[in-house]
Amino acid sequence: MLKILITVIIMIIYISSISNILKKKKINKGKELLKEKENFSKNKNNPVETNPNKDTNIRNNIDQKINLNNNINTNTNPKFKTFEEFSNQLNNLNIENIKKILGFITINLDKDKNRELKRKAARKIIDPVTLKKIENLPKNFITTDKWPNCGSYVKSQGYCASCWAFSASEVLQDRYCIKKGFQVPEFSVQELISCDYDNFNCEGGDLKQVWEYLESKGTVTEECFPYGNKNGGKLKRCTKTCDNGKAKSYIMSKYYKTFDTSNSDEIKLEIYENGPIMTGFEVYWDFLTYKSGIYTKSEDSEFLGGHAVKIIGWGEENGIKFWVAKNSWGYSWGENGFFRFKMDSCCQFEENCITGYAV
Repeated sequence: MLKILITVIIMIIYISSISNILKKKKINKGKELLKEKENFSKNKNNPVETNPNKDTNIRNNIDQKINLNNNINTNTNPKFKTFEEFSNQLNNLNIENIKKILGFITINLDKDKNRELKRKAARKIIDPVTLKKIENLPKNFITTDKWPNCGSYVKSQGYCASCWAFSASEVLQDRYCIKKGFQVPEFSVQELISCDYDNFNCEGGDLKQVWEYLESKGTVTEECFPYGNKNGGKLKRCTKTCDNGKAKSYIMSKYYKTFDTSNSDEIKLEIYENGPIMTGFEVYWDFLTYKSGIYTKSEDSEFLGGHAVKIIGWGEENGIKFWVAKNSWGYSWGENGFFRFKMDSCCQFEENCITGYAV
């Protein structure tokens, strides 16, 4: 009996010791996370302001438009209206100036020819574990549904062909937020435009090249090196220090990944597990006048150039699957700066997807 009692006492002491150790580890982990958050934000004078145009509000906006479209289609128009057009600020530009702000200048127009063959081949090589994950993906998804604090503001690139820099910096910013678990400062677009000498500044850029730069050099915060080429003009000079004179602290990408398989399911899984990605696609005249709904290119629309955007999710309406993407043409364009693009339809939208990973 005495032996049993001693054994019980020893077990109680042991369990109590283990519990104390786990509590200390949890406290230390919390302190480390708090310290990391403070270190990451130490160069910010003020916290990131709340803005009504963040990705977090696009869900309600899209839901309202989907419900409105469904009512129209059900009651008055059985044919689904793919997209609406309207007159926007881009209509004030002539065609040559419009082409100058389309910044994905290395788009390959011959890439679309083997689209279906590549897609079929890609589906054959997906492993069973990945296929199971794909089967469990939601029908509708936006990244801020899963990570509500990780979304960047709607911005305007202005008269600089810097869409490639906007998309890349925002994707990396969102993915840092997702990995760290807290909101991070806005990442600089200008750092990429001014300092990535292998790209072409306000005359455009290459998607792989910008991610190679983010992997080898990185970017800084918007506060350190703010956007200065919205009105075009003389390129803002690359400097070794921030605009406020402080030393630059670089934020890098660990590596990047392309999606040459053009497999939409694989792209969706990447977004669902790791956050937004970017793509470059062919822009036609009717895309400029997009207002709402699901965009599909008109057969006779004129090709203008390549453009880069950030993809934040997907959905399905009346049997039509679409991507949800964020543009860099300001809040007044499209669905409050966002748009929906018919999935697997045209323009190399899936073929040129690329993303990086937070360090």
